[in-house]
Amino acid sequence: MARDSKTETSGARADRTKAVGQGEPGEHPRTRMVFAWVSFLAPFAVAVFGARSLPDAAHDDATLRVLGLSFTGAFRALDAWVAAPFMVLPLGSRGFRASLACAVVTGLAGLVSYLLAEPLFARPGKATSKLSYAVLTLGVVTALSSPPWQIEGASVGGTVTGALLILAAAYLALEKNVRSTRIAFVVGAAFGWEPLVGALALVASVVPLAFARPFPRLPSRSRVLRTVAAFALGLVPFGLGFVTKGGSMALVARAETWQNVLGEGRGVGPSWKLFARDEVGWLFLVAAALGAGLTLARKDSRARGAVLTTVALGFPITYWLELAHGSVRFSALILASIAALGALAGSGLYELVLRVRTIQVPFAPASAALLVVLEWTLPVRAADDSFTRRAALSKHAAHAFTLDALGTAPPGAIVLVADVRVLTRLQAARAAGIARADLELFPMFDLKNPLARDAVDREPKLAGLYRDLALGIAPEEWSLSSLAAARPLLLTFNPKWKPGLAKHLIPDGLFSRFEPEPQGSSDRRIAMEKAAKRRAFLVQETAGPGRDAGLQSLIAHLLRARAIGMGAIGERENLSKALDELRPHAPDDAVASQLVRRTVTNRGSFDVTDLVP
Repeated sequence: MARDSKTETSGARADRTKAVGQGEPGEHPRTRMVFAWVSFLAPFAVAVFGARSLPDAAHDDATLRVLGLSFTGAFRALDAWVAAPFMVLPLGSRGFRASLACAVVTGLAGLVSYLLAEPLFARPGKATSKLSYAVLTLGVVTALSSPPWQIEGASVGGTVTGALLILAAAYLALEKNVRSTRIAFVVGAAFGWEPLVGALALVASVVPLAFARPFPRLPSRSRVLRTVAAFALGLVPFGLGFVTKGGSMALVARAETWQNVLGEGRGVGPSWKLFARDEVGWLFLVAAALGAGLTLARKDSRARGAVLTTVALGFPITYWLELAHGSVRFSALILASIAALGALAGSGLYELVLRVRTIQVPFAPASAALLVVLEWTLPVRAADDSFTRRAALSKHAAHAFTLDALGTAPPGAIVLVADVRVLTRLQAARAAGIARADLELFPMFDLKNPLARDAVDREPKLAGLYRDLALGIAPEEWSLSSLAAARPLLLTFNPKWKPGLAKHLIPDGLFSRFEPEPQGSSDRRIAMEKAAKRRAFLVQETAGPGRDAGLQSLIAHLLRARAIGMGAIGERENLSKALDELRPHAPDDAVASQLVRRTVTNRGSFDVTDLVP
C-alpha cells in the first residue's frame, strides 16, 4: 500500500511537472502571488495618494450621485453602491472616502488585468520563468498607473467601475468551468452601469466562443432561464437608481431619465495622436502591437489575444463616438482599452526579454534580467506623469469657486440660477459639504423643479417672479424689487432683460446682488475693487492651461453676464474692470471682443440683446 501511494505521488508530481513544462501558470506560486499583490497595491497606492477631500468640479454629476444620492439619470447608480461601505469609515471627509472606493476599484482592475494576461506568458514546452511575472506586472502597473486611470481612480464616482466590469467579463469568459450565470451577472451590471460598457463587456465575453473546439452545444432551457435571471440580477442597482428620482434632495435640475446615456463629459479632449503620445506613450503602444501579433499567431493564446484586442477597441470607439477623453474626464471604454494594452504590451516586452536571454553570448541571462529592470522605468514614469498631472489640477479649485461665487452672500439670500451647469455645480458643492445650506436656490429655467416649488412655498414674494417666468416674459422690475426688499437677492444679468434692471445690480462674488433701488456706478466699482483679493485666489486655483476647462468655462459664463450688464448701461470703466476679470478664464472670448468693439464705436450704452453670456 505504501509503495502504491508513493507511486501515485510520483505520478502526480510527474503530471504537475509536465503541466509546468508546457507553460501552464502555476510554477513559482510564491512569486506569482507576490506580483499579483503588486498589481493590486501599486495602482491602489498611486490613486490613494491622489485622493482629495473636496471633489473636483469635473465630476459634479458623480458627486451628486454618490454623495448626494441624487438622481442624475438612469445609469451609473452602481457607483453609490460601491462607495457605500467606505462612507462609514472614520477617515477624512466624505469626498475622500468616496475617492478611496475608486482607488480600491483601480487596484482590483490591476489584479484582474494581471490574471487576465498571465496565461499569455506561458510558452508550450518551456518552464515558466520568474522574469515573466515581473514583466507581466510591469505591463499591468504601467497601464493602471497612467494619468487616465489615476485621475478617474482618485475621483468621486470615477469611471473605473465601468472599466473593471469590462475586464471582469473578459476574464470570466476565458476561464474554464466558469458558470454562464456569473458572466451574465457581470454583463448585466455593466449594462446597468452604462449601455456602451455593457455592449463591450458582452462582446468580450462572446469572443471566446469563436475559438472553442468543439463548438459549445445549445444550452438547455433551464440554463437559459438561470442565465437570464443572473443578467436581471446584475441590473438591480440600475433599477434601484430610480428610487432616488423623486427624492427629497432634488439636487439636480430635473435630470432626464436617459441623459448622459453615452457617458458624462462627452467630446472633451485632444486628438488621438496627442492622446497616444501623452497619455499612453508610443513605446507602450508598439509593445502592445507586438504582443497582440504574437498572441494571435500562437494557437494556445489566440482566444485570449482576441479578447484583449477586442477590449482594446475601446480606444477607437471613444474617438468615434466622441466620448470623454480629456485632461480631467475619461470614459470607461478608454480605461479598459488602456488596461488591455497593458496586458498585450507586457507580452510583447517579455518576448523581447526571451530573445535576449536565448542569445548565445556570455551573460545573456543577466542581460535579460537587466532589461527587465530597465523596462520597470515604464510604470515609474507613468506614476510620475500621474502625480504631475494631478498636481496641475488644483485641489482647491472647487472650494475657490464656491467661496467666490456665494461666500459673501447675505444669510438667507435667494439665488436665481439661470443655467443648469451653475445649478449642478452649486448643488454638487452642497452635497460635498462645502456650500452654504442657508441659501435658497431658485432655478429660473425649470419651474417644475422641486427646488423652485419649495422656494415659492418658503418665500411668498417669489410668486411675482414665478408668474413672469411661467408666462414666458422677462422679469418685471417690480417683481424683482419687491422680492429684493423682502430677502437678499442674487442673480446674473440676462441680455434679453430691460437694460434698466442692470442699474439695480451690485457685483457680489460671481453673481450680482439685486437692490430694490437703482445704484450708482461708483457702488459697482467699489464692490469689484473689494473683491480683488478673492478674485485673485480664484484665478490662481482655476485659470491656466492644464486646469479644469469645464470649470473655467462656467466661471467665464458668470463673469461674461456681468460684463454684458455693464455694457447695457454704458459704464465703460466698470465694463473694463469686468473684462479684466473675465480675461484669465477666457483669453480669446468672442463676446468680450464684441463688447470692446461696441464700446469704441458707441457712446454710452449699446444694444446687447444679441450677445450670449
